[in-house]
Amino acid sequence: MKKIILIICSILFLTGCTNTHATDPVKEYLEKYRNNDQEIQSSIEELLRQENLLEEQDEQYRMIMKKQYVDLEYKIKQETYNGDEAIIKVELTVYDYEHSRTEAEKYRNEKKSEYVNQDGTWNKEKYADLQLDYMKKEIKRVKYTVNFNVNLQEEKWILETPDHNIIKKIHGIYNYNED
Repeated sequence: MKKIILIICSILFLTGCTNTHATDPVKEYLEKYRNNDQEIQSSIEELLRQENLLEEQDEQYRMIMKKQYVDLEYKIKQETYNGDEAIIKVELTVYDYEHSRTEAEKYRNEKKSEYVNQDGTWNKEKYADLQLDYMKKEIKRVKYTVNFNVNLQEEKWILETPDHNIIKKIHGIYNYNED
């Protein structure tokens, strides 16, 4: 009798492992952010290349993004299926670093003389420090609803690479004022 129960449990366990849901790769992807997975760290490095910061600013930015990822909240809101394709609608809640950047820009514009070099050009490093300071102190959160596309391939749901706007939303740097 014990052997039969063990066999049944083994079969149920194995079929449970091979039968994935369309939401699984989305959850795994977002959990990689929350767990600061090595794969996701390349996302931070790409951001840093775009920001063109000094080395100590890079480190501050990494810490700010790690906080963003650890505190990332998400809820699966809807699953829509069309054969071997699915759209998973997710509500993301992140720190509103776009708000931080906007506030830093307002401050810079009010105190222009503090952010201008002797030759009349903007002091980009000082302005970057200001932005990072605002981002470190940010407590405002923003919610985004995003759609992740997944496809069934060889009986396994695979997440399509999220577009640039979804990545910006996860990072909290999406400019929602342009919508």
